[in-house]
Amino acid sequence: MEQIGETKQIIEGNAKNAPTKYILWNANEISAEPVRIVDPGVGQEVIVRHFFFKSIPLLKGQSKPTKLELISHFKKLIEMSLWGDGLVIREDKPLELVELHIAKKNTPFLYKKMLEQSSDFVLLVLASPKAGLYAIEKPTRLQ
Repeated sequence: MEQIGETKQIIEGNAKNAPTKYILWNANEISAEPVRIVDPGVGQEVIVRHFFFKSIPLLKGQSKPTKLELISHFKKLIEMSLWGDGLVIREDKPLELVELHIAKKNTPFLYKKMLEQSSDFVLLVLASPKAGLYAIEKPTRLQ
């Protein structure tokens, strides 16, 4: 094995869920030169769509649905909405569900939109034009 950088030994004290109280770790410090990523602006267009939803009313004693259950519940509705615009969900990127309390911490713009729409969660979808069609939206580079 090739050694990268200088090897240091670190002692972790009061280790939890470990067979001993102190654990000895061997660590190497490495670094790399930063590389700027340049987007040449070629390739298939990707459209980001936001779908705002209110929570499903629960019956007494019914458990809150998981993120996966919510995504599968609304996926057909999203597919039909995108189909009307000549778009399909990208299969290489899954739908992402963002709840209101998460948006408040991470994305203030999305949180504000969710409050305007009075929604409890939003599904973020990456879509592309169907084969043979062009995107209506003007593409924007994310540089």
